[in-house]
Parts: sequence; C-alpha cells; structure tokens
Amino acid sequence: MMNSSAPLALIFPMNTPLLDIHRAAGAKVGEYFRCTLPASFAGFDGEYRAARQSAALFDTSWHAVIALTGPDRARYLNAILTNNILSLAEGHGALALLLNPQGHILAELEVYAVGDRLVTLSHASVRERTAATLDKYIIMDDVELEDLTDQVGSFAVEGPRAAAIVQQMCGIALEDLPDLAIRDVTIEGISCHFLCRSHFGEPGAEFIARRESLPSLWQKALDGVRAQGGEPIGMDALNSRRLEARVPWFPADFNDTVIPHEAALEETHIS
Repeated sequence: MMNSSAPLALIFPMNTPLLDIHRAAGAKVGEYFRCTLPASFAGFDGEYRAARQSAALFDTSWHAVIALTGPDRARYLNAILTNNILSLAEGHGALALLLNPQGHILAELEVYAVGDRLVTLSHASVRERTAATLDKYIIMDDVELEDLTDQVGSFAVEGPRAAAIVQQMCGIALEDLPDLAIRDVTIEGISCHFLCRSHFGEPGAEFIARRESLPSLWQKALDGVRAQGGEPIGMDALNSRRLEARVPWFPADFNDTVIPHEAALEETHIS
C-alpha cells in the first residue's frame, strides 16, 4: 500500500530543485507539461551545437519517482505493467507502460532494480494518477509504495564527450554498461543513483540525488562539461535533438489517447 507520507494531491507546476541556479545563470524558464524547467541558457544555436559536437548538461527533474519494496514487488509490478519486470536483474532497468482497461497509455515508466527495491520513474504530469493506479491493485500482495518525488531531483549529461565527463565524475566507464543500467555512486560525498541513459541517441548518463544535494552535483557536472567544450542546454535544444533521433516522449508524442501499437512502442516497452 502507499506510504502515508506520500502526497495525494499535486500543486502544479512542479519546480526543478535547480530553478534558482538556472535563473542566476540567466536561463529563460518555461512550463513543460506542468514542470518549470529551463527553456534555454545562452541561446539555441550554441546549445544545439554543444549537444551534437561535445556534451550537453540538462535538467531532467520532470520525473515522478516511486519506490516499491516488499517481497512481492517484482511479481506485482510484472502483473500490471507491459514489460517483463519479474526477471529484471539487480542493477538493470526496463521501459514499460501502465495501461487502462481499454489499453490506452496512462504512463510510461522506467523501472530499475536497486537492492531491496524497485525504483520507478514516470512523468510529473501524471504523478498522482500513476501513484493511485499502482496502489489500487495491491490487495493481497506484500508491497509498499513510497512517492519520493518531492525528495529528489535529476539531471543528465549526454553527447560525444559524455563518457569522459562521467569517468572523471564517478569513475564509471559508460561504454561498459548496458542501456538502463543503474549504479549507486558517491560523488564528493553526495550519494546518488547513476543511470546509463540516453535521451537523444548519444552516450549519456543521468544522476538522481536528494533535492538539497542536487545543486552541488550540478556544479560538479557543469565544470566537467565545460572542460570538454560542452554547455548546459534547455528544453528547446533538448527537444530538437531528441526529435532528430526519433526518440518519442511521453506525454508529447504518446499518452492516454493512444494504445502502444499506435505509438510504435511494441519493440521497446512490451514483453
């Protein structure tokens, strides 16, 4: 059942924990699917070029983060999502969909096996509905859900030189990990989840940390990105790059108006 400390109502838009840092850097901010995120920093052309040629640092705090614990967590999630969660190995992740009874897409989830829990990432715009749906079918299962969204934030590094930045930050060889791998790392005393994750088809990594620690972690990544000739980028450049790579986004490209096959997700999100 849902942890009683989890919020049952949402106040939109949800602000990134890096908002003050972005504004201090002169970023233009905007609302993207009920999340306040940077639209651009130094202008589209430079950010687009950095993402293509060197490395981009971008805020991904649009996630709704829910953790599942208990001995039945994998079996339960396997029963209500579209992908094979039951055989998900420790340190690995999978993409999946949460559907309504008519087969329409309620949410896209990234599911990661970390220690004694499954960590799921969905979208803040459907946070309340996703949490309620995941909680609804827990009847005889020994599963606990905890909504961690208000406690954490995230950002990503991606581009041709991202591997060098990741190696310098946390000693991980990005090329040695499969897509959607997850590791627990500590960077200058800050504990975080490290995800091997691409958002626009280039080598990439994502970092999830507690909200109060995220600004320090961002600054560490920013130093590394700029040392490689990269830049922070906003949602405008990020959206352009992912469209070029034909990476579909929830809820922009698929949502509860379509079924998985209409969104061409059967090869990536369905077992």
